Amino acid sequence: SSLSWCEASAERVACGRKFSEMTAPTPTAIPGFLHAENKGAIDLRNGLLAYGCGVVVVVCPVSVQLVQSLDGHKARVCQVRWAPRPPSRCSLLEDCQPLLASADTNGDVIVWDALRGERVVAIPRPSNAQALLRMHWLPQRPNLLLCAHSPGVLTLRQVSADDGAAELLWRCDYPEPLALIDFDPFVPSRVAVLAPFWSPSRVAV
Repeated sequence: SSLSWCEASAERVACGRKFSEMTAPTPTAIPGFLHAENKGAIDLRNGLLAYGCGVVVVVCPVSVQLVQSLDGHKARVCQVRWAPRPPSRCSLLEDCQPLLASADTNGDVIVWDALRGERVVAIPRPSNAQALLRMHWLPQRPNLLLCAHSPGVLTLRQVSADDGAAELLWRCDYPEPLALIDFDPFVPSRVAVLAPFWSPSRVAV
């Protein structure tokens, strides 16, 4: 209903204001100019906006203030994804640790503690894999990160912020290069992949 939508919107705005009032660490890098390979490297969630340029930049969209810059990639950032938070009210008074995954054109992924500006874990490109095609956190399991690399490698990892680890749960290698990959908006644990020479294939994660 419109009332519930307004309440949710007001809550997100209040959450963003709390972010802007926090004393965040001083950014360690100045955002650079955008490049064509940064296309699509943007994500808005949890009251924060993240985007990729020369570094990964986190901004409060309410106050338009720089919250943090994350410098650690050796190539241009091509994707950023916020990890979903548990289904509870957004309150920064609670002990929250917003995790952000970023990927570069080399296929390497870094998971960050975005507010503290600390790298949680670096996930190197899988063997026999190339550039990252898509990256997706599972909504029901916010600590599970699915990555699709070209030519045809799917991996699912369990990220532990406490241990600074990203355990590989499974890997799937396709015989043909993947052309398209997308996630079911109604069943978030289901992904569809398409290769040039065969019909779409469905994978349940």
